[in-house]
Amino acid sequence: MFYRTLLVAACLCVAQLLIAQNVRLAYFGENITHYGLRSGLEYSLHSSQKSKGNFSIQNSLTFGVNLTIFRHPDNHIGIILSPELGWRRTGKRGGIVQAALSTGLFRSIYEGTTYKANENGGFEKVSLGGQWGFLPGVSVGFGKDFSVNGNMPMILFANVHYMHHYPYNRTYLIRPALEAGIIFKNNN
Repeated sequence: MFYRTLLVAACLCVAQLLIAQNVRLAYFGENITHYGLRSGLEYSLHSSQKSKGNFSIQNSLTFGVNLTIFRHPDNHIGIILSPELGWRRTGKRGGIVQAALSTGLFRSIYEGTTYKANENGGFEKVSLGGQWGFLPGVSVGFGKDFSVNGNMPMILFANVHYMHHYPYNRTYLIRPALEAGIIFKNNN
């Protein structure tokens, strides 16, 4: 049953990749030093252009789904699945400014061996021990769209993220992050 579910999920991922307008791949540094990768698919919800003289400025509303995996050495592996609603403004020379709101599902997997108490007063090993959490956030960034004045359908960008991990122990944890990467534009 697990393999059938995995096969269906893989087929859905391939189908989404084929219809996505943009594909993102980036370095993701949670707390800057906890290194990882972020990948995602981005869809355009609405786009408008304003002409000013012989150039135009484009504003885009986007929706994306991202998967992030990072490592906090000697502590845990963090996995974030986050849908994201974003805005991007592209200038006449291809410079971009962007912002996004996201809500995410966070899962940590402890790097050490984890145990839990059993009914007999002993301990038993827990596989993939960790915690679940809710992770809403906001990000702002800048970059360069190389398709504006050339034929390279890609965007280089950098974002700063501010996220709240809840629950964390009995309260919440602020998780800042830096992201730097590339967006491959599919102009089909």
